[in-house]
Amino acid sequence: MKIKIVSIVAATLLLTGGVSFAQTDSIMDDKTVMGPFFTDETMATLRTDEEVQAELAKMSPENRQKFIEECKKPAEHEQMYNELCKKISPQ
Repeated sequence: MKIKIVSIVAATLLLTGGVSFAQTDSIMDDKTVMGPFFTDETMATLRTDEEVQAELAKMSPENRQKFIEECKKPAEHEQMYNELCKKISPQ
């Protein structure tokens, strides 16, 4: 009986641990980083192209690089981020 309980606990830990490993630390999820690109806290309206470029220039080099890398895969983000990525690197 103990082996069965230990097996169930181990399986539960593996399943819940796997979920946490699957989550990403996307810079796009950080409102303190993304907020300045939008006109208000609802993050519904993007700033102008010039303002977006100015905010990008203010970012730390590390955050800027993460942001640009995530923009290279825009299909993974919400529509508003796709529009922001287009302003960062027009195609």
